[in-house]
Amino acid sequence: MERVSPDPGGLVVEAVSTTRPGRCPDCRRRASRVHSSYQRRLSERPVGSQRVVVRLRVRRYFCDRRNCSRKTFAEQIDGLTERYRRSSVGLKGWLRSIAAELGGRAGERLCRRLRLAAGRTRLLEEASPASCGTGSATSPRRTRALAGHGGAALARMGLCPDRWPGDVKGRNIRR
Repeated sequence: MERVSPDPGGLVVEAVSTTRPGRCPDCRRRASRVHSSYQRRLSERPVGSQRVVVRLRVRRYFCDRRNCSRKTFAEQIDGLTERYRRSSVGLKGWLRSIAAELGGRAGERLCRRLRLAAGRTRLLEEASPASCGTGSATSPRRTRALAGHGGAALARMGLCPDRWPGDVKGRNIRR
């Protein structure tokens, strides 16, 4: 970590990766040459009542194995980054939990109170197939959340292949 500075939107943490060279995600060979570096901007869990943004400088590496189809790749920091994500692994876990328990609009209200940058669409995207199974996912509160705020979206995304929007709404009406 290089610096933490206040920002009108919260806190900005500037950091540089100092880990060992990464491994190619395809062939798993450790890199020996650096291609370039760039800055990633990650949303992180809030500290107190302030949003946190991590500006992380990461490296791109060459994969030198001849039979590997990947020529370059970016390093990932365990426990912090994942490929193509703009939020930390920890924040992703929080959002998945909120999505599984509260669903769309109720989850969106909680995120606003917690100062998390996530609306109902993002929460529904974070919902996993496991959240469409049995148990708390089929509770009356969860069923209402899915019916009113995204049951159709979940079905379109293929997260609940055995449930169609009509089924969820039908259960809600039959009560």
